[in-house]
Amino acid sequence: MEENNNLELNNPKPAPLPKPLPELKQNRRDGGFSGAMNRFCSDRSPEPVKDMPNFSLGKGGEHPQFYGESTPDKASVPNSFRHKESVAENEDSDITIDILTTNKDNPQYFERNDSSNQPNQGETIGKFNVPQKEKKSHTALAVFISVVATIMVLVCVFFVFELNGDSQNSSNPFEQLFPDETVPNTVETYPNDFNSFVQQKKSATSPTTNNQSGQDYTNKNYKGISLQGVNTKEKNPSAQSAYNKVANSTVAVLCFIDKVKDEKLADGQGTGIIITGDGYIVTNSHVIGDSKSKYYYQIKDNKGKKYNAYVVGYDTRTDLAVLKISAKNLTPVTFGKSTDLKVGDDIIAVGNPGGVNFQNSLTKGIVSAKERSIDDGSVTYIQTDAAVNPGNSGGPMCNLYGQVVGITTAKISSSVYEGMGFAIPSETIKEITDDIIQKGYVGNRVRIGITGFPINSYTSSMYEVPQGIVIAEISEDGSLANTDAKEGDIITEFDGTVITNFSQIYSLLEKHKPGDKVKITLYRPDSKDSSKGQTITVTATLTADNGESQK
Repeated sequence: MEENNNLELNNPKPAPLPKPLPELKQNRRDGGFSGAMNRFCSDRSPEPVKDMPNFSLGKGGEHPQFYGESTPDKASVPNSFRHKESVAENEDSDITIDILTTNKDNPQYFERNDSSNQPNQGETIGKFNVPQKEKKSHTALAVFISVVATIMVLVCVFFVFELNGDSQNSSNPFEQLFPDETVPNTVETYPNDFNSFVQQKKSATSPTTNNQSGQDYTNKNYKGISLQGVNTKEKNPSAQSAYNKVANSTVAVLCFIDKVKDEKLADGQGTGIIITGDGYIVTNSHVIGDSKSKYYYQIKDNKGKKYNAYVVGYDTRTDLAVLKISAKNLTPVTFGKSTDLKVGDDIIAVGNPGGVNFQNSLTKGIVSAKERSIDDGSVTYIQTDAAVNPGNSGGPMCNLYGQVVGITTAKISSSVYEGMGFAIPSETIKEITDDIIQKGYVGNRVRIGITGFPINSYTSSMYEVPQGIVIAEISEDGSLANTDAKEGDIITEFDGTVITNFSQIYSLLEKHKPGDKVKITLYRPDSKDSSKGQTITVTATLTADNGESQK
């Protein structure tokens, strides 16, 4: 999997590449390269927000005082907000807040003194009349202590996030979104020596088994996606009309580690698009964990009906995957030509931000740019300012005619960058999806036949090894099988190019065909002191990828 990082706004540097949040990924036998960039999908469905706190105005115009739990214990998605008709009291004074209206959508409040039924005359704060009273507490001291405590908490949080950002993310700011990560976004625990670190990473990413059952879900007679031009005869196209055309074709993708169970217990969630009436669905590869066997999969349509789903195939280079459900007479989407888009065109994005609690939410924006490269790979993207959030992964981006022109896949996640989302163009969707449905894999590809994981800047500094890709496993029929390469070696250069992430290798492999020879530079750490290693160069003959990397 690829590592990523954050951006800066004032005097901005060139935008770095995607940074991974804890994500649904594992090592792959494609040469170990799992995921071309940082995407976003969702994880567990959000928990409901707890009851809202009661509050009353403080004494003599002080700031409002809160009672009960002031905030939820973590970021949650509310199922509903319940209005409270109770009266909150300030125990240090005889001021209360009474509800003047039973309109729960717009309650109005006034303050009164217990000794009178009429509002008191006094200092005005907003719409509240507050009686002037002598202060009984050491307000200045309390404020000072609160400020100091707040600063200390913020400083601690800052350092935790800084350390975590460096330890998990090396060079990209794109976010593979999870609202409630399966793997907490916390500081990683590092063993004392590099060999133990390698073993830890290998065991943490070992594949699991699901109910795929080995069945072939391809369709050799599939004719492929049809990209249609805009119907200029349609009058007054709008976001509403476009949404109505794609809503019933947009589904939720639920992932379960052990077995399919209640959707609230899903280990991962994303969005998918129905592309055929007999149940082929396209989504992002990272939504399904870049694997056929990591999860049990379930589809929930817009009407609430659920289906067991199976992986036909996936492609981590473009972050596309195809699922199959047993169904008939479904409503497929209509695909448009992304090449017809112009910068400034209105578009909509439909998906499940936050998971199924907000299934098929609509956001609207414009095409901000075309043919954007967001990493070192060969894939280009449509840039948009439409809001995309955890759970939108795999959802449709449509023009106002209701034609799917892209699939949302990534966004820049940073406190200083806003409104920068990215979608895979429909031309790329057609090319990859057609191959997967017909053959189960993407043709005309080569592979090096290893499983591996990246060494980022933090890990490199800790163990005094160069950045690159650690070889965790070498396939017997892979390009490196008959070379001097060994498990535990670090790939630092490929075909004369310095390697720090997976997308660079994908881009370089695109330039080759089966049988080509390439030189690969490796760093072999010393077993006792990883900083005292040796550098070797091997020559590998690239082999055809006929789906071996997607098993």
